[in-house]
Amino acid sequence: MRKRDWTEWMKRAGIRALKTMVQAANWGTVAGTAALAGVVSLLTSLKGLPELEIRE
Repeated sequence: MRKRDWTEWMKRAGIRALKTMVQAANWGTVAGTAALAGVVSLLTSLKGLPELEIRE
């Protein structure tokens, strides 16, 4: 078995893992998450908006 340069292996394995993560991510998931965040924000705003509080 060959002796490995573990530093070089870690670097290349990390790059490969990053590329795989980017390929696995898709815009549908990103858009869905953003839409859910928007809905949660609207529901939270039902309680009241500090921007619209009446000052005396």
